[in-house]
Amino acid sequence: MKSIMFSGLALVCALVATGQQTPKTVTVCELLQDPTKYKGKTIALRGEYSVGGHGLYLRGPDCDGLLITRGYRWPSSIWISLTREEYQQRSMRFEHLLDVQVEVGAVRERERQRRGKGATSEKVTVTFVGLFETREDLDSLVFRRPDGSLVGIGFGQVPGAPGQLFIDSVKDIVVEFGQGATPK
Repeated sequence: MKSIMFSGLALVCALVATGQQTPKTVTVCELLQDPTKYKGKTIALRGEYSVGGHGLYLRGPDCDGLLITRGYRWPSSIWISLTREEYQQRSMRFEHLLDVQVEVGAVRERERQRRGKGATSEKVTVTFVGLFETREDLDSLVFRRPDGSLVGIGFGQVPGAPGQLFIDSVKDIVVEFGQGATPK
């Protein structure tokens, strides 16, 4: 908990030192109501941390299908960019992403150990601070497959997310466990 509080304090100090204000936190579901409103801005984005077979996502619980373009219901997820080159192109430090992944993993492990043998986390909710990007025209990224179904070619693994985030820091990590996992 101290490391989480320290990370948050360090972020605030860094933002104050550079003359920036801490961005207001929005959820993935709030962002998906109008993604272009946040395009190109540094935001604090809260959602469920999701590690898939093809990368990292920040998901919005209970709002799948909130964003619809050309009849396609986009997933309620934001792709977390994972390539060093893309961070460098935006003059951002790729190492911050690595630090964030280590910090989330450490909090998960610490909470698992606190709960005892056999405890497994079911959900990790985080707030990532970083640069959000989306396309101005998501309509142009919706295509009809040969079987007639629609697919969105956004960010990350197809079907892609309607936006991506370049992470600078993390705050407010909450790990939730399933039934029967109680602290020692």
